[in-house]
Formats: sequence, structure tokens, C-alpha cells
Amino acid sequence: MKLKLTGTFVFLMMLTMHSFGQYTSPKTSLFVPLGYTFDDRVQLDDFSTRIEGGFQFGGGLEFFTAPTKSLDISYQYMATKMPLYGVAGNQLNKGNEDGSVQYILMNGNSYFASNGNKIPYIGGGAGVGITNTDGQSSAAFAFNFKAGVKIASEKTLALKLQAYIQGITGVFGADYWTSGSGTTVVPDRATILQFGLGGVVCFDFRGK
Repeated sequence: MKLKLTGTFVFLMMLTMHSFGQYTSPKTSLFVPLGYTFDDRVQLDDFSTRIEGGFQFGGGLEFFTAPTKSLDISYQYMATKMPLYGVAGNQLNKGNEDGSVQYILMNGNSYFASNGNKIPYIGGGAGVGITNTDGQSSAAFAFNFKAGVKIASEKTLALKLQAYIQGITGVFGADYWTSGSGTTVVPDRATILQFGLGGVVCFDFRGK
């Protein structure tokens, strides 16, 4: 499933790159991302969990360093459920599966020149991902990639339509290896990888 989603995302990125012309960028842009993020199943040693899909929202600020290059910092939040399953497939946390996933990310973005007001773009970055369930929070390395089209206007308001992949990777538990010299503890890593579709409401400020 993760491989299929990654392939879909790469295909969308390639589609955005077939456009030519001029694009006048703003100086800064205040934006509000809204989207639906699909679920993902994560293996945790002998256990597994499912990060259920849900609506994601947040806010951020984008700074243009060149006409077609920018940096942005964003915060995004998604309420979700994280059922935990044992070896036999039975749910271990019934009644306590409510949780959330939060992202604090810094991204680099590239816009591709366009003849009209539809400007393709791609971006990606890294930061911190925070998962919370049953009152327990955990922070780990997070990343995301995005591709879409910005529908600009002569006024302040603009709209982006985009697809994105976001993930959190960190240490969850440990594996134990036994040999003649004893037992070695090896940290076990797991990754949340989710695909999403959505839009971004932008307030562009061009200055003088």
C-alpha cells in the first residue's frame, strides 16, 4: 500500500513540471492547509497499530527567496484513532484509541513558470512529528513531500490544490539478539507514512 501511494505521488509530481512562461511571486504568503489524510498500518515489534485517516488542518507562513523559490514553516494537526493490536490480532486498547498526530515542518518549495494563473509546484521538508494517544505523547523526526498547482489571482487570495506524503520515523521498542557472547539489544524503528489530498488557502502579500 505504501509503495502504491508513493508511486501515485511521484506521478503527480511529474505532471506538475510540464508548464512554461512567467510567474510573479509574492514576497510572503500566509496559508491555511486543509486536507484528508488516509490511514496507515504500522508494525511495532510483535504488535501493530493503525493510524486511521482523518481531516488535517493547520497554518503557516511562506517566504519567497527568489521568484520561483520559497521556504515555509507550518503546523498541522489531525485527530485520529490508533487501535493497538496484539500478536493474535486482538485489539489491546479498546476505549483508549483516541489520539492525534501533529507536524511542525520547514519546507523548501519550487514553482514552475506558467502562462496563466495556474502555477505548478513541488516541495518537501523535515521537522518534528508528535503522536499522542491515551495521554502519552512522543516526538520524533518527521518529513513530507508535496506537489500541486497554485491558482493565483491579482488580489491577495489564492488557492492551492495538492497531494502530499508525510511521515514520522523513530524508535519504538527493541529487538533482542542472542549469541554465544550474550544478548544484544537493538533499537527497533518504525515509520508512519500517510498519503493525503487537500487544498491550501493562501493570502499573498507582494509588497512594493
